[in-house]
Amino acid sequence: PPGSAGPQDILRYEGGAIYQHAGQLILEHVHFLGNFAPRGGAIYMRAGQLRAIKSSFNSGFSTIHGGAIWAMSGSGEGRGEVASLVMEECRFIENRGGAMYLEGALVTLERCHFEDNMNDGTARGGGAIQGNGASISLVDCKFINNIQQHKDPAAIAAVEGQVVASLGGGAISVRRGRMDVENSVFLHNIAEDTGGAIDGWDTTIQVLDSVFDRNIAKHGGVIDINFGFMDIRGSSFVRNQAIDDSIEYNIV
Repeated sequence: PPGSAGPQDILRYEGGAIYQHAGQLILEHVHFLGNFAPRGGAIYMRAGQLRAIKSSFNSGFSTIHGGAIWAMSGSGEGRGEVASLVMEECRFIENRGGAMYLEGALVTLERCHFEDNMNDGTARGGGAIQGNGASISLVDCKFINNIQQHKDPAAIAAVEGQVVASLGGGAISVRRGRMDVENSVFLHNIAEDTGGAIDGWDTTIQVLDSVFDRNIAKHGGVIDINFGFMDIRGSSFVRNQAIDDSIEYNIV
């Protein structure tokens, strides 16, 4: 009945606009603005396929993960379906809780734009994207002014164990899995702790022909990688900084 949900019930709510359980979803010239859910502010995806073309995800809000999209492999019915996302020319602007949370998903993003997204929720990592056991391919993408910031430890403890998170990545945080980045730009992304642009833990990351400019973190102004493998080729690192207090956003 209305008004009877407690705090633990609220944590279960998913998909502010769309809840996709397996199956196929196609979006073309579709625009999401100001949607909210604790998981997946605009879309919650449990297995299945998502194809999005020239669509936008703006001002979404999640208190746990995925201000725009939460995508997770496995339907929960023991059939082991993979969540597969292919997105072209999509925009993710000013989402809170990060823009995308990807768990065990297969993801291809081409010519996508992530700007002014912030992860200051219980997810803790990845201002724009957080991947956990995912395979992610980024081609011709832009990440601008995304921010990772810690939340109060007591609030994190309230849902600890329900999420697997890292502690950094102004633009992207990846934990276990693989990420390939090609011909992409990371400009002025900020992590409060590690990896101003990318934070990796026990993962494989390959970067080709990309630019990292004016990213900031305490440790690894551009990239922080732990217990993983990284291959960087034909890329530029310009005016990035590792500083004691990376939350001072006015550095130019």
